[in-house]
Amino acid sequence: MKGLLTKDLLILKQQAKTAVFILLCGIMMSFTFEKTMVIGYITIIGTMLAFSTIGYDEFDNGYSFIFTLPVSRRTYVREKYVLALGCAFSMAVLGGIIALVMMLADGTQHALEETLISSGSMIAVAILFISFMIPVRIKYNAEKGRVIMYILYAAVLVGGFAGSKLISMLGIDMPGFIAKLDAMNPWVIMCILAIAVLILLAVSEQYTEHVISKKEY
Repeated sequence: MKGLLTKDLLILKQQAKTAVFILLCGIMMSFTFEKTMVIGYITIIGTMLAFSTIGYDEFDNGYSFIFTLPVSRRTYVREKYVLALGCAFSMAVLGGIIALVMMLADGTQHALEETLISSGSMIAVAILFISFMIPVRIKYNAEKGRVIMYILYAAVLVGGFAGSKLISMLGIDMPGFIAKLDAMNPWVIMCILAIAVLILLAVSEQYTEHVISKKEY
């Protein structure tokens, strides 16, 4: 796995200028919107840069070469998850530090707690993103993968709209439910969310291993 990580980190190093530009955009947006916005922006974009290494592996029958090396398909899959999680975590920490400094400079109260919650939430969102994106990219090529992701985005939007209509039809008291969530300890919610996304991540990793074991390169 060390060799694969070194390869992918060298690929990401070539995109250093893009990463710096993304970071600057996130900081500029934070001056206009919420200070914590930089955390979400660079975390998701940084995770997407990690996915780009799969495209490099696919290029010019790269898989055929990779799997002639002493690298198992299971190791390859796990390395992609480690890389994506590493990028998500490091970007969330970097974004958190930037947001914390900006909030402290503005004299924001509870800046540290707000930063920790925002960073933790974005790591959970990134894990959710990783859990869906890596299996799609491994199973399909880049073009088909993009189509599948657009379909998933559309399904989420349609599902959200349909869910809101269903809630309205059933007469469910959503404001009351949201008020109960607000009354809960945010750290309890974070723990529940962390357990849920980690289970999803484990299922995703096992599924991706199954997918790649069936493919021919």
